[in-house]
Amino acid sequence: KQWYQRRVRGDRIGPFIEELIQNTFRQYNTNAEVRSALDRVMILFKCCGATGTEFTGNRPAACGTSTKLCDQVIVADLKRNFLILALTSLVFGLFMFINMVFGICLINAIKRGDSA
Repeated sequence: KQWYQRRVRGDRIGPFIEELIQNTFRQYNTNAEVRSALDRVMILFKCCGATGTEFTGNRPAACGTSTKLCDQVIVADLKRNFLILALTSLVFGLFMFINMVFGICLINAIKRGDSA
């Protein structure tokens, strides 16, 4: 595995997010607003439930035929997006550093009176 995959997987946010998602799914049968939001999440991520045991009776239609658990799918998506954000920030920071060096060189050239 790549170094960045080990880094992202080794963080502490994954278990926190999984627990948050599981606690939210526990409210699925008792809160209509939570049910509506989680139905949209299950459709968007093509997953079904957090633990597989939170639904009383039949599975919701939003699950479709999916057997993937939402907590794992969402955490994986967050980690992938975090990696993209981190790499974008790194590239942007490098670009800003190059611009700063160019600006310093330009200021020094102006102070010396160079025409080119």
